[in-house]
Amino acid sequence: MDTRERLRMESIRLLAQVKDQPLGPELEAWLNKTHPPGSELYDSLASLIIAGEREGWACNIEITGPTYRRSPVFEASPQTYGFSVNSVYMDNLVGQFHAHPNGEINMIVPLNPGAEFCGRPAGWTAPEPMSEHFPEVQGGAAIMLYFLPNGEITYTGR
Repeated sequence: MDTRERLRMESIRLLAQVKDQPLGPELEAWLNKTHPPGSELYDSLASLIIAGEREGWACNIEITGPTYRRSPVFEASPQTYGFSVNSVYMDNLVGQFHAHPNGEINMIVPLNPGAEFCGRPAGWTAPEPMSEHFPEVQGGAAIMLYFLPNGEITYTGR
């Protein structure tokens, strides 16, 4: 089984656990308690998305150059419980403002010690529906593996 297929299987394993939970602070706390950095599922997903970036099928579309790249990995489907799976690589920058119409599950994978996404180290965020923000990585580079209900995200141009 290749790296991308292994990532699909691990993503499905995660999504099966969260598919019926509302996105927001309670889910975020649950993810950080149940699957923190160092846990089997977090570490497996992290190593697979890092490998995908190195293999060129993840984080491979430049947004503003090589320090800001993202890509869809898997479209939303019944197999992924209606979530799309996406990746973004950011290195010390503020990204495009966007909204999460149905919320988002976001896995933060620092590539450098001290790298943080929106002030958060390795771990999970789960912004609720209708949340919006400028994504920002400071302290080095990070990859975010993010899961969108119905694959919905809105770049507002703000």
